[in-house]
Amino acid sequence: MKNTLVLLAVVLGFLSCKETKKESAAPSAAAETSLKPEVKLFAFSGGTVMVNNLELFSQDTTYHGQS
Repeated sequence: MKNTLVLLAVVLGFLSCKETKKESAAPSAAAETSLKPEVKLFAFSGGTVMVNNLELFSQDTTYHGQS
């Protein structure tokens, strides 16, 4: 009886690891890449900001008296 259970477990183990081919209605990867929109990235330089009192951005006295 034990031998039968061990054999059954081994067979089920091999069958569960078998690679199956999944067929779906989704387009292939090559067709999918051609359908993706082109992404563009633009960087704008907005200039600089002058701060007269840096203590507003500190929780302690790190920037005491600095601008």
